[in-house]
This record gives sequence, C-alpha cells and structure tokens, in this order.
Amino acid sequence: MIMKRTQTIEVAYGVLDVSISVSPTKGYVGYWVKCMVSWMQNIKILQDIHFDWGDGRVSDITNHSCPAPACYVEDSHNYQTAKHPYTITVTVTDAIGRTGSDTATVEIADKLTGFLNAAPTRGDVPLTVTFEVGIDKGYLPYSWVLDFKDGTPSETGTEAHKTVEHTYMEKGRFVATLTVTDALGASMVAEAGIGVGLPPLPELAWWQWGLLLGWVALGGIGATLGRKR
Repeated sequence: MIMKRTQTIEVAYGVLDVSISVSPTKGYVGYWVKCMVSWMQNIKILQDIHFDWGDGRVSDITNHSCPAPACYVEDSHNYQTAKHPYTITVTVTDAIGRTGSDTATVEIADKLTGFLNAAPTRGDVPLTVTFEVGIDKGYLPYSWVLDFKDGTPSETGTEAHKTVEHTYMEKGRFVATLTVTDALGASMVAEAGIGVGLPPLPELAWWQWGLLLGWVALGGIGATLGRKR
C-alpha cells in the first residue's frame, strides 16, 4: 500500500517595501494632515495598516485589498497641540504575517497671532503716536506692513516685536492697520484707532455713559429695522 502525504507550503514573495508621504509637512493646530501609504504586493492578499500619529493617537485600516503589485491607501489626522516635529509611523501587515513600515515627520504650530498698540490715541495736530507691533506663533520669518492710513508711506519689517513712531499732520480719524504674514503664508490683521485734532470727549459719569451707549445701541437697532422694512 502506497501512502501519500500532502504538505502545503506558503511561499513568501519578498518583503513589504512600505513608503509614506505626508501633506502638508508643516501646518497649524486644527489643520488636517494627510498620510499616503504605498507598497508593492506580488500577490493579491488582505492587509492591515496601522497609523501611529505620534501624538498618542492611532488609527487602523483592516482587511484592505488592493490589486497586485502596486498598493496604496491614505488616512488623515487632525493635530490639536503644537509640536516640532511629530513622527508618524505606518506599519503594513499582510495575511501571511509579512510586515513593512516607514516614518515621516510633520511640524504643527499654533496659529499666527499679533497685536497693535498705540499711545496716545487722541491729541492735537501734530500728533506723534508710538505704535507697538507684537507677533507670536505661526512660522518664522514674519513679514508685516503697518499702514498709518493718512496717505504717508507704510512701515514694513520682519521683527516679532518693534516700536514705531509716526506723526499725524492732519486732522481726522485714522485706523492704523497692521497686516502680518508668516513663512507659510498665513496672515492676520490688527488695528488701532487714532483721533487727531478732534473735540475732546465729554466728561460724563459712568451712568451717563451707560445711557448714552444704550441710546446708540437702540438707535442702531432702529436704523437696522428701518432698512429691513
């Protein structure tokens, strides 16, 4: 009697050569970051993809199927804390236990902020005003423009903090405007109101100011309702 023995042998078709790319590589808190994963698979087989985003959070895509030999998949993540940088690690495991992984980094910054202070904000002609420019967060280098709104040339700079003096030579109300742009193109605007050669504000008690402001608010509401009719 002849005995036949059958043995099943699983043949590996090479290792998983995993590659990942991240877009964008620099961003801001609250922005979405996309991670694209690609690898070569010589046989059609299911895979599990594990994303470690580097901030204590993970995500998984299970039982993924792709036509051999080129495989790809993507996932996105929203970072809630600034850090330079986060390291993203992606690991692909197929149904017969082969694995491959790759890493990439992404920088996350807080959103650009800034302020524009002015002193004094009222006075007679000529009125010399000291402006304080302050910029924080975002990505260096900064680029900013301070427009005095009186027809004179604007002040420009790249400093995060700077004091600028400007003299107003004409009467009027001016709203000086600071426009800031960071290295990634994000921008913000800050303003400061200036009154030159204007009548002084009336000296009123606190309750009189309350009545005045309430009257202005009601007048604004009435004007708005009148326009809607």
